Amino acid sequence: MMAVSISTGAGTSYHYDEGDDGHCYLMILVLGTGGLLKLPETGYRLYVRPGDKLIKKLS
Repeated sequence: MMAVSISTGAGTSYHYDEGDDGHCYLMILVLGTGGLLKLPETGYRLYVRPGDKLIKKLS
């Protein structure tokens, strides 16, 4: 299964996935302008720029 979500604008509020079975990955590709990406479940805060990619295994 593949799902695609496109977020545009100045930012979005926190988003949590529920019911992931551990066989899913998250990929974020930064287009346009960058900004601060917060991952509250890990405590990471990353500054991202256009062209940056983040791939994370979901739990």
